[in-house]
Amino acid sequence: MLTSKCQITEGWLRPHTSEPLSLCLSASDAGLVAFCSNVTSLQEDLATVPELVSALCFSGSVVIYERAFSSFPELNHLSINLKAPVISPRAFLGLDKLQYLSIHHSDTGCSNSSIPTQAFHQLEQLQTLNMKGIYLTGQRGINLPSHLKSLSISGCCLDQFSELFSIFPSLQSVPHVSVDNCEIGRFPHSLYLRQHPNFSSSRVPSSQSQERTGLYSQNKSSLQSLVLSHFPLALSELLSLEIKELDALSLEKTHHMHENQTFQVCALASHFSLRSLSFSLNYYKNFNSEELPGCYSVENLVLEDNKMEQVDPLLLYKLFYLQLLDLSGNNLYWNLCPLQYEKMNFNSQLRILDFSGNRFKSPQSTVFS
Repeated sequence: MLTSKCQITEGWLRPHTSEPLSLCLSASDAGLVAFCSNVTSLQEDLATVPELVSALCFSGSVVIYERAFSSFPELNHLSINLKAPVISPRAFLGLDKLQYLSIHHSDTGCSNSSIPTQAFHQLEQLQTLNMKGIYLTGQRGINLPSHLKSLSISGCCLDQFSELFSIFPSLQSVPHVSVDNCEIGRFPHSLYLRQHPNFSSSRVPSSQSQERTGLYSQNKSSLQSLVLSHFPLALSELLSLEIKELDALSLEKTHHMHENQTFQVCALASHFSLRSLSFSLNYYKNFNSEELPGCYSVENLVLEDNKMEQVDPLLLYKLFYLQLLDLSGNNLYWNLCPLQYEKMNFNSQLRILDFSGNRFKSPQSTVFS
């Protein structure tokens, strides 16, 4: 069904519909799906959307006022793509079944919009929250839903990465967190206050914020997976995070070529007791024996596309629990199966090895025996 600004279809038909509706990719499992473009008034432009719609994806330029979507009580998927998102603190009230929420600033760079501290708190069924292009610098105490499983932040603006743990005090209660392509350190808090003169009235008082953070720090972290990509990040900043344990850490293109010749990858594995570590596109040239003890517990290790020139020949022996090793896209010669292994009667637990894109051309038939 096609209206002036909206297209409506069944979710299973969405991959076969026209391009605008196919942009609502994450709603593939939904029932009734509505996609609306060029929205300038929620009340008028969404008037033709059925009350029992399961997924709503819209773009335009509009203010998200209080209880903006209460007319759609069955909504479990909501995707908002606006030029300048303005969101009321009670905008999502009434969405008791919402499981997926995406808020994107459609223009290049960060918007001047802030997120009210209580905007998401009432979404008790929300499992996935995605935000893109949101100006987070200077914000504090944004409450996340208690059952949130995945938080993805991209194209954001921050003073420093660790600031996220003050912006979202309960961040460590979210099992899977991803931060991608954020601007770090280019937007001072003083600039934010000039752009948002009334912001101080909506902030959580510092004593209250510290109290909340302190109370949370006494609880066990539920954070399992942290994925950071495409923004500068120092080893010291990661090690200073108040995270005692992680299952998986992924760092992709987080360091410049001239900064990363001696980055201690295994210091991260040891500090967070990692089982899975990915460190790719970071110009990490040498993976030597000195740091291997820190990676002893790692089961999955990805070091692809780092221009690596050297690895310890006894890598598989020293990392006994290793099951997956990805060294693809480097400048390595094959040296991972030295003759010493025959004398040591060593059997590796490795199940998956990717050595493609290196200087390894024609393996001998006995190289993996």
